[in-house]
Amino acid sequence: MNLLKLTDKSLCTNADLIFSQQFGLPIEVYCSKNSETIAFGQIQDFNEDFIRICGKLYRRDTNLFFGIRHLSA
Repeated sequence: MNLLKLTDKSLCTNADLIFSQQFGLPIEVYCSKNSETIAFGQIQDFNEDFIRICGKLYRRDTNLFFGIRHLSA
């Protein structure tokens, strides 16, 4: 994991997630515990605790999410 990816591609806010969901942009789900990507795809739904990608729920507090941020478009 490089620092540039963490600072430039992290999806932290609901606005970032809404932007990716509205435009159908894929996001990456990264497990920091295992140091590997565990999912890649479009956001189907999300709330304060989970993000649903390809029918599977991923916790927002235990995974990292990468994609295009709403301010960089």
